[in-house]
Amino acid sequence: MQLGTFNTTAGATKLTLTNVTTQDWVSETDIAYDAVAWVPSIRPESSYVALGDSYAAGEGIQPYNSNADVGGGNPPRDACHRSPLGYPTLLTPTATTSEAFDLACSGAITNDLIGDTNMLRNRWLEVPQLNQGYLDAGTTAVTIGIGGNDVGFGDVLAGCIATFHSCLTDPNYRIIRHDANNQSYSDTGPLTETEPALIGGMYQRYLDVFNAVRAKAPNARVYAIGYPHLFIPGGDQGCAFLTVAYINTQAFNDWTDLLDNVMQAAATDAGVTFVDMRPAFIGHGISCTSGQAWINGLIGWSSSGSSPPMQWFGVTVYREVPGAGSFHPTAAGAAAYASAIRTAMGGGP
Repeated sequence: MQLGTFNTTAGATKLTLTNVTTQDWVSETDIAYDAVAWVPSIRPESSYVALGDSYAAGEGIQPYNSNADVGGGNPPRDACHRSPLGYPTLLTPTATTSEAFDLACSGAITNDLIGDTNMLRNRWLEVPQLNQGYLDAGTTAVTIGIGGNDVGFGDVLAGCIATFHSCLTDPNYRIIRHDANNQSYSDTGPLTETEPALIGGMYQRYLDVFNAVRAKAPNARVYAIGYPHLFIPGGDQGCAFLTVAYINTQAFNDWTDLLDNVMQAAATDAGVTFVDMRPAFIGHGISCTSGQAWINGLIGWSSSGSSPPMQWFGVTVYREVPGAGSFHPTAAGAAAYASAIRTAMGGGP
């Protein structure tokens, strides 16, 4: 296993790293390596770091990397669900003079990138992404895809499906959301008020993330990766349970536009390049009939590791529906992400 390339000062005689994580502090797990070798090297020509949430990690494109899909415990020990078919891996340089690090994690919010005083901020107990040691003066490219969990897009989708009636038009319905520690709470107002307000408050959070990345990787080209529309305008009427009756698909697309616009404004002010994914996904939203969908509809939880489905009298039963991979890009969607980002990068990281 390669840990990466690290800068040392001239004349240095010792280099110390630690494998202690927040999970070790909680479970007192002890990991020991039987051998570690430090090999003098030159700085890689290209060093790419991917940061972000489930859309960056590749949630919904199984199987996941084994160290990010670990069963056991409640919640599972690590369900960051980084996929070898996610766009960070597809963008990874192949030259021997390059290196790449995929730190994205399903469920991540902005605080999971920059950290805060709550050391358990990442519910999968990984160290905040900016503090894992891979961003430095030698980093040449960084992608950041974050924000959907801060504004509770997953909670809105799950909550609207659970109502069995329109969650948008019922003034008394309140979405149940989950905070950074996965504790539930109820909105104080109707969705038509709370969701736009949450999104509008994201500008400073984005600015904090972008500025923190620029501070740690001052020589890197930084790219803010937007979100695509989940739904085809006009609706795919073949998705009865999905469903346009319970989820106002136009409203959700409008909220995506609002979040993308806030992200783009913050990116511009921070000197970061915004990559708009909406054009690439036109005609490729969730569909049960067209065969051209680049976004998953309702699917079960991970079948490869954390919280696998159970067999009950010969019937496959998923422990959570909609599963975490629902409403996330398919392998074709991740490839479309990689293509758009590569174009924005001028050929790749």
